[in-house]
Amino acid sequence: MSVAAINDVAKMHNYTVNLATSNGSPETENIQVKLMIQRGVEGIVIIPNEQESHSFHYENIEKVPFVALLNPMPGMPVDAVLAQERQGARAVVEHLVEREHRNILFIAEGASTYILRERHEGYRNAMLHAGLKPIECFYGNSQQTLETVLRKQLALSQEGITAAVTGNESATLATIRSLRSLGKIKAPSLCLMGFDDFPAADLLIPPVSIIRTPVTEMATLAINMLFGKIEHSELKSEGNVSLPVELIQRESNDRKSGHAIARAPSRR
Repeated sequence: MSVAAINDVAKMHNYTVNLATSNGSPETENIQVKLMIQRGVEGIVIIPNEQESHSFHYENIEKVPFVALLNPMPGMPVDAVLAQERQGARAVVEHLVEREHRNILFIAEGASTYILRERHEGYRNAMLHAGLKPIECFYGNSQQTLETVLRKQLALSQEGITAAVTGNESATLATIRSLRSLGKIKAPSLCLMGFDDFPAADLLIPPVSIIRTPVTEMATLAINMLFGKIEHSELKSEGNVSLPVELIQRESNDRKSGHAIARAPSRR
């Protein structure tokens, strides 16, 4: 989340920002929200935890306006600012298919979060729409599992993968580590595209193509929506608002460039 963007808008409205983290715990999230309300906050932008129900927030949202960011709050009357995750995954697959890739692997630790589920579903739908079979690798926290899958796929000839789509930054980095550890394997070039940019993505050999989530723009919209509710309580709910993602092309998705991350030299 772009805290700076939220803080900038808050300053324009002569407000200050209090920041709290739940560390992924729904119980902590509820406690933090209640503490903020007790301290007199006038509104809350929340990145809600992944859980089956957010019903414990009913009491909270009756006291101050809420806007959710990145993740929705199903079943709750809370507006949310989201990214078009499925469309982003579809754009990646279409981009690769246009470049004659047919065996495209989706890599993620799992699909337990809203964002990863959306990206995975977008990938699956796009592959099926193109008449292609989805190939998936959910490696949990095991680098060895990922390396085993990649070793097997890269060892195949015409049936092996030629491109991979990673579900988020951590999956991208795990994939790069695995491919480099397999760098001595004689394999075709693997085009890599991932979600979420990271500082060194354009410095790798080759630079990694990514789908950029407009986090700053999303945070700015969320805080502006919140101030709209604070200053105009009669405003109707806007529901979920989804912003488009951006495909940033770098050399890792160029099949003709001859680059192969699996063969890139290790930097020490």
